[in-house]
Amino acid sequence: MFRDLSCGYPTACCWRGSSMPRCSRLRFSRYWVTCTWLFCIDPRAPRFGQSFMGTSTENGLIIIILDGQEQWKNLAQMKILNHKNLAAVARAIMLVVPLVLGTEAKADLPSFARFLSPGQLTKSHAHEKKLTDCYACHTLTRGIDDSRCLDCHKDVKERLSRRDGYHGKLQGSCTECHTDHKGLESDIINDFDPQAFNHRLSNYPLTGKHAEIHCDKCHAKQHPHDEPHIHYIGLKATKCTSCHKNPHPQAISIDCEKCHSTDGWSGPALKYTHSRDSQYKLLGKHQEASCEKCHRGPEPATQFIVPNTACVDCHADKHNDQLSKSCEKCHDETGWTGRSTNYSHALDSNYKLVGKHQELSCDKCHKPGEPIAKLAAAKFKDIGTDCINCHTDEHQGQLSTQCRNCHGEFGWKGAFLTFNHDEQSNFKLDAIHNSVGCADCHEHETYKPLKAACVDCHAEYAEIMAGSSGMTAGKALPDPHWKRIRCDQCHDSREEGQRIVSYQDRCVQCHNPRYGLLLLDWMKAWFDSRVETHALFQQIQEQGLTMPAEFQQFPERIKQVEKIGAHNFLLAPLEWKALKDDLEREASKSLTSKANNSDARQLLETASENSAAEGSKK
Repeated sequence: MFRDLSCGYPTACCWRGSSMPRCSRLRFSRYWVTCTWLFCIDPRAPRFGQSFMGTSTENGLIIIILDGQEQWKNLAQMKILNHKNLAAVARAIMLVVPLVLGTEAKADLPSFARFLSPGQLTKSHAHEKKLTDCYACHTLTRGIDDSRCLDCHKDVKERLSRRDGYHGKLQGSCTECHTDHKGLESDIINDFDPQAFNHRLSNYPLTGKHAEIHCDKCHAKQHPHDEPHIHYIGLKATKCTSCHKNPHPQAISIDCEKCHSTDGWSGPALKYTHSRDSQYKLLGKHQEASCEKCHRGPEPATQFIVPNTACVDCHADKHNDQLSKSCEKCHDETGWTGRSTNYSHALDSNYKLVGKHQELSCDKCHKPGEPIAKLAAAKFKDIGTDCINCHTDEHQGQLSTQCRNCHGEFGWKGAFLTFNHDEQSNFKLDAIHNSVGCADCHEHETYKPLKAACVDCHAEYAEIMAGSSGMTAGKALPDPHWKRIRCDQCHDSREEGQRIVSYQDRCVQCHNPRYGLLLLDWMKAWFDSRVETHALFQQIQEQGLTMPAEFQQFPERIKQVEKIGAHNFLLAPLEWKALKDDLEREASKSLTSKANNSDARQLLETASENSAAEGSKK
């Protein structure tokens, strides 16, 4: 509403070129307006009326202040003024404002101010009693002077003098940024957006988390509740505790920056490092633990001064008081269990681990029980060192519980056995049995009772000599020696290998030299039959005949007939012939895609002839 207000000195005023300019610029609300004096009072004029030159603006109001007494006149009723003190009249200032502005004035303002003021003071000024006097801020001839502002705002004055802070960097008048009389709830700062304010222009640049918080978190309301006011300067921000409460009372130094940064107050944002800032260096697994694992305390404070650094101050005794409290004898920071322990059975126990025992995990001996609990709660004391304390008796009471008599710690069986058959049993191993594996005699882990007769282990050879092996369709054909001689009369247990020549000597010893030659004839017939059968079997395969499933039994039958050897000279040739006949019969049932039945028969005859010839050669 002030845009069209135009006023100034009368065009012919005698003071036009004197001390006051013709026009004065005043700022109302957001607009600059030009105010011109409505009339001129010349103290040199004999009559005031002759000195009044020019015209006034419609609906204007003349306010004449004479020695602190205000008078006002409607321009339409303006008369020639008379006053004894012409100098005081010369100092009078006439201001022009719209008549309507006086209606919002507060009742406690001076009567002239109720018409002169464009609106109420903001809360930041209204509570100051001295500001009800217009002269506290306004001058008669120079408007609002910065010195009046700085009389109250001494903190700003101090910064201006030092060129310090935000205000210290500014130039211009206070009223360029601050205007009043805009209403009780208005802001004293013109067009101020707190969120857009560049805090780097102040003495306290905002970084990290500080840049994310709202202004009033730091610039709290400094005035009474009924007179709210945000205080933007003069904050005591020299220490963190100016704004933040110390959550660690009497625990650590309040030099917060040693541990914290504005990037965050906890976790990865902490600048504190144990290796640099404490007497307790964190190593291994301790480096992975969160602060709260060791520094426990009531919220919001946390216990940072830990009285001791012994393991038991933080770690519970998982071993149920079985072991020493000097945990570092077994554990280190690289880990608490398994191979991370520095416990050595050889150095730290009465039981040295050797051989296979060194490969075992701890819980194999120190069993935590069922259901499986942590090894820490397992048994560590009063564990027996006898084998039977950990190992079950695989021999089911057949042998002594002194396992070391037979077993060593580098392996439990085979070549690792320490058992000496000659010294620790009633059956001395001869040249024949010395190379035999244990399981060949001790089937199904049977050790006691175990008979020592040959037929107890070699029963199949006894059946061969009896001629009842099942290969003769139930017809017994015993060897002439059956039940007449013992095994050791032919087999010399002192010889590691059994040879035909040795058997020949036995024949001669019991009979005469002719029986030695007879043995050779028998063995040659047996050998020829063996060679022929093997050759026939091989040639049938090479001819490409597709054989039935029954054909797969022949390799095993050949092995069984081979076992007859010299144990039954009557049975052996019959078994070889039966085997050969069955082989030819099964082969004749099948043909390849390149041969018919007659071809197959010819192939078999050829194979049989070739096998016989092969046997004769050998």
